[in-house]
Amino acid sequence: MLTRFTFLGLLLLLMVDSFGQDNTSGVFLTMKPTKKFKEFTKVVSPRNNSNKKYYVPLSPVISSNEFVKVSEITNDQVLNLTSFLLYFSQRGIDNIKAMTSRVEGAQAILVVNDTVIGEIKTVGIAANRFIQISGPLNSPDVEWAYDNIKAIIVAKP
Repeated sequence: MLTRFTFLGLLLLLMVDSFGQDNTSGVFLTMKPTKKFKEFTKVVSPRNNSNKKYYVPLSPVISSNEFVKVSEITNDQVLNLTSFLLYFSQRGIDNIKAMTSRVEGAQAILVVNDTVIGEIKTVGIAANRFIQISGPLNSPDVEWAYDNIKAIIVAKP
């Protein structure tokens, strides 16, 4: 288990590594708010629930540069779900494995344009290199996430 200072050191390394990158989107590990780390954290919320707040470091564990592709949106009438898959690069997978194995109790969340899309089971990412983003049938939140993530991927150099 990491001490707070070791954790802060790892976060600073990630911040240096992602200097000049878009730090409003990616996979972030949540933090407990403390006065010591206030200048190294920001608050993000889901689109439709600004009362739910997550404290995250300024830089993601997996930056949006590691988003590789998205599948097409599917609508499952039987399960009443709209969903798509977001694929990550191997580097992104390596980053999440390294951080989650060292930081006990950390929760990973997907953030797009400083908006929380959802919580992530990091074991699933490491095994599959993708996550499924889903919501109720014809969900405007899923469509918003798809449009924004696809725009990020298309805009990459």
